[in-house]
Amino acid sequence: MACLATAGDSHGTNMLTVNLQVDFLGLARIGQWLEFDTVFVRTGRTLQFANCMVRADTEVIAKASATYYRAVAS
Repeated sequence: MACLATAGDSHGTNMLTVNLQVDFLGLARIGQWLEFDTVFVRTGRTLQFANCMVRADTEVIAKASATYYRAVAS
């Protein structure tokens, strides 16, 4: 999620993980297609909040919630 948060940012922003919670709900088997749907809930001046759903084929197998601190390089 942090990689997506800094994509397209040309200001030298580093993302530091403040909180990361992952709930594992199922299994992924070898050969299944994995899909990661990430939604940025809110982006503030210094904090960014994101949620993610992980699917194996069409079944939800994990969900995650994260908070990042945006540290701009000086």
